[in-house]
Amino acid sequence: MDTIFKAQLPLEIVTLVDSIESFAKREISIEVNTRPPSPTSPNPDSPVTRITPTEATILLRSRDLFRQHDVLHELLHIERMWVEQIPQLMARDDPRILVSHGARSKIAGDIENALEHLVIVPREANYGFDPFPYWNETSRKNWSDYPWPAMTDTWRRRKACFLGWLTVFYLVNDLEVKRHVEECLRDEGLLDEARRFSARIGEKLRVSKQQAQSAVLRFLEIPTTDFMSVRVNAKDGSHEAFPLPLH
Repeated sequence: MDTIFKAQLPLEIVTLVDSIESFAKREISIEVNTRPPSPTSPNPDSPVTRITPTEATILLRSRDLFRQHDVLHELLHIERMWVEQIPQLMARDDPRILVSHGARSKIAGDIENALEHLVIVPREANYGFDPFPYWNETSRKNWSDYPWPAMTDTWRRRKACFLGWLTVFYLVNDLEVKRHVEECLRDEGLLDEARRFSARIGEKLRVSKQQAQSAVLRFLEIPTTDFMSVRVNAKDGSHEAFPLPLH
């Protein structure tokens, strides 16, 4: 990482940067994100990270928005993928699959973020940050517009409800936000199933990331064969794909 940015980080996070880069023998890059944020994003100024077997780049909204907590969050994503080699859900590139590769890549990204946050967000406390206020506020924003009149597709609503509830159940400690989301899910007719979903995903994630990926797809009624689980090896720039468990 560029020394200009590292100088803005506390020692504990600098040590994390150094350990990741030392393991992968690659440098973490910082760039400005030139793509406009999603109009529905609750946090349009937040950074995102592009991670491949040969590159990890934290994309800032501007060079002035280099916030320590945000950067730590992205570094923990990189650590999981590069150092711990945790498999990531990706869309299979097969022209016979009816749903487009781009649409399935978006679905895979949403699922990955929801699952990875259950692991990395609690780790932020190890670096002196309180992880809950961010997710309390993010969830409040996401659910404040319910019943989401612009979202008319039944499957998209199901996905938004289940992945949104997964975050609320595990990462929100504001009881008012939690009660509001439960009321929304009750109105949607999904509260009982959403509760089973969060319990099952938590159980599977403790056993195997791939089992958790497969379980999310099953709850969302998506064929697991349309996706794959990919583990990267940053040391040699390679990756390995695995079929998802069908059970």
